[in-house]
Amino acid sequence: MVTEKKRYADVDDDSQPTMASEPVANYAPSTASNRIVLNIPEGIDAEPLREKVNAYYETLLQECVVEQEFKKNLDNWLFCTGMYSGPNLCWDNEPFRRIESMGQIVLPMIDRARNNYPDYTRRHLGWLKRKLEL
Repeated sequence: MVTEKKRYADVDDDSQPTMASEPVANYAPSTASNRIVLNIPEGIDAEPLREKVNAYYETLLQECVVEQEFKKNLDNWLFCTGMYSGPNLCWDNEPFRRIESMGQIVLPMIDRARNNYPDYTRRHLGWLKRKLEL
């Protein structure tokens, strides 16, 4: 796909509205290619930007991996403990130990889960958070 290169020499100093109308990233049409292509305006040195994007991508990817692992363990934990009516029974299983080993990083994930999971899981999520905050 060939696209016309935009030139920003004729754009006012406050060029954000002009540049904002252009897409910053194009997503590949099929997920099989797993690509995101960044459009870099002409005149911008791409290499420093590439280094920053790669560093941010690595951090973001690691966060996604941790969050996926947390969600898998949380789903297993809720499945194992859904019938329990007290917190002490909920802490004696493998999914809980895996969540606990992830450390404090999961606390914001528990808060997000409270907003996205059904109401009947809130009590268990509260027990989980209290235990991990200790």
